[in-house]
Amino acid sequence: MLFNLGAIAIERQEWRGALDYLGRSLAHSAPSDSMTRKLFALIARAHQMLGDTGAALRACAEGLSSHPEDAELWFRCAVVHRHRGESAQAEACWRRILSLHRPERYCSLDEGIYGHITRRNLAVLTAERGDRAAAARLWRAVLAECPGDREALTHLERLAPEQRIEGNGTA
Repeated sequence: MLFNLGAIAIERQEWRGALDYLGRSLAHSAPSDSMTRKLFALIARAHQMLGDTGAALRACAEGLSSHPEDAELWFRCAVVHRHRGESAQAEACWRRILSLHRPERYCSLDEGIYGHITRRNLAVLTAERGDRAAAARLWRAVLAECPGDREALTHLERLAPEQRIEGNGTA
């Protein structure tokens, strides 16, 4: 029940209330419980939204210590690093996600994290550091997963305006 109340508080953007419910739920959870990794991700998000990026990263680290293959925790960690201006750390987290296998059983996260969502974030980072070729490769990978994606097409056009980009990702 505490988990559900915490998740509702997150949806309502009641960050402090969410931390109370989720913290109490975590205190009664074992590392092997199916919801424990989600608890850490939600706790990290609440801390991030309250501006406590240190606590957010600690929550991610604690969750990853028991669940090192959890893509949602790696993604949350990347987002926090990105907001802190720590691009190299964010990139390392997003690249770690791309090395993980998608779970074979149900998990309560957007499975795009294992592909196009992470690649979008990496493409922006690589473009910002001036690696246009790597950014274009990442945007093409997004198009391979999401044919006709307008955002990917727009970015590819900006990266290579002299090339005509087709909806299937080829130039």
